[in-house]
This record gives sequence, C-alpha cells and structure tokens, in this order.
Amino acid sequence: INIDAPSANQQVSGTFELAGWAVEHSALDSTGIKAIHVYNGPANGEQNMLGVAQYGIARPDVASSFGKSNFTNCGFKLNVNSSKLTDGKHTIYIYAYNPNIGWKYITVTINYVGGTSSGSTSSAGGGTVITNSTNMVGYIDVTVDQLVRIFEIRGSSKVNWARRLAPLYIKWGKTFNIRADIAWAMMCHETGFLEFGGIAKPEWNNFCGLGVTGPDAVGCRFDSEELGVIAHYAHLAWYVYPSHINEYCSKTYDPRHSDSHYFNGNSTIGTLNARWAPSSIYTDKILLFANRIYGN
Repeated sequence: INIDAPSANQQVSGTFELAGWAVEHSALDSTGIKAIHVYNGPANGEQNMLGVAQYGIARPDVASSFGKSNFTNCGFKLNVNSSKLTDGKHTIYIYAYNPNIGWKYITVTINYVGGTSSGSTSSAGGGTVITNSTNMVGYIDVTVDQLVRIFEIRGSSKVNWARRLAPLYIKWGKTFNIRADIAWAMMCHETGFLEFGGIAKPEWNNFCGLGVTGPDAVGCRFDSEELGVIAHYAHLAWYVYPSHINEYCSKTYDPRHSDSHYFNGNSTIGTLNARWAPSSIYTDKILLFANRIYGN
C-alpha cells in the first residue's frame, strides 16, 4: 500500500482527498486487492470509519515500475468528510483487503485544522446510537454477553441457542469486516429471536430469511449453524461491497448469490430498506434490536 496524498504531517482542512495505490505483489491476473477502507485510528467499526475508498483507478506508472500489466488499475482515492475530524493530529489507517492474506494497513499522520466536535450521537446507554446512517462495514468490538443480553432481557427460551450462535457471528463478522452487532440484530428480526414463527424452520439454519420470498417459497437450508451464519454474511457482502472480498462470496455458500452485485455505493443500514425485503421500513426493528445490545 502506498499513500500519495496527503503527505506525512501535512496540514489539511475542509474535505480533502486521500489517494494512493495498493497491490498484492504475488498476484498474477489482477491487482490482488478487493477493497480499501479508511479509518481515523485503528479500525473500530462505524464510529471511526472515514469511508470505503474508490478502488480501480488507472495507475500505469505503478504497473510499469513493477513490470506487471495486471497492476494497471490499482489506484484508490477517498474524499474525507471534514465533519468526521476534530482539530489536531490524526493517524489515518488505510486498510487493503486480499482474500488470501486478509486485511493489511499503512498509516499517515495529518494535522487537521478547522474540524468539528466529535460528530457522534450519544445515547442514554453511553454508546453511539445506531441509525439508518450507520455503516455496516467495519469491525466493532462486541462480546458474546452483549449479543446474548437482548435474549435474556426478553426472558427468551432460546438463550442457550443464542449463546451458541453469538461466537459464530463475531468470528464471521471479523472475516467479512461487517459489523456483527448489526448482523445479529438482523438475525433477531428475521427469526423472531430464534422462535421461527414464519415460513423458515429452525432446522434450516437459515438466520436471515434467504430465499424466503413468500408463502410458497422453498427457502434456503444449510447443513450447519455455521454455514447458515456464513451465508448471512456472504449475502450481506453482496449489498455492501462493490466486488467479492473472499471465497465465501459465491453460490457455494450463498445460494442467492448473483454475479451482478447489489452494491449501490451505499453501505449503511438504510440501504437494506425495500431491497433486502420489500418493506420501506424493514430496518426499523433492526435498529431497535441493535441499540438494545448496548442498552440504548
């Protein structure tokens, strides 16, 4: 990963452009990079994510220097929104994703002038309120106990099942770099907190309504709970990433997968409305459950 701009310790203000290039040196038929994510500090989910950079910009100079034509479209850029930074020094982390290696990063320190306050919305529970504007992409530190808590406060009979699933949601959330708390809240909404009162049955291991498109729909079924969780994240990735980020983004793991991505440039929760499901208020309960994870 290389950063062209801004330079180290450069003073910046307003909305500024972050630009550079990234390749996986051993790649033979592409750049080897599937996504570039940018954070203010080490990745910690939506609360410090600055954005998903545009990747695939032509950089013939880089291809020439490596002597590899497949590196031609390796450039990236992101217009960093000034509302996400405060005055002072910030270490910006640029993460590049390769399916075989995972996420690697490089940093650049900038001196920002003319920033705002924190830019976050505080809640009664002491955390950041999750809204339709919250980005689903990015790792956030959430525990098994926090995820299971929303089952416990309901007096649910499915607490033990939830405790078995929670580590899987955390594990695969990290793999896909998608927020486990939001995926968990989706699962709660789709399954009725694992009661499965609709078309899907518990033994299907279908935790996100895949293929359950109407009363006559067959619905997708998975051989294990873990495969069901992987399918959930793989299908979400189809909506929030512009390209495949790992080998799980395929029909082998996501039966509803298509070569035509659903990514529309928006990876916030709100983009699921009228898309993941027909309802324009589909995410209302997801937001409710996601905030309850943190006592909000």
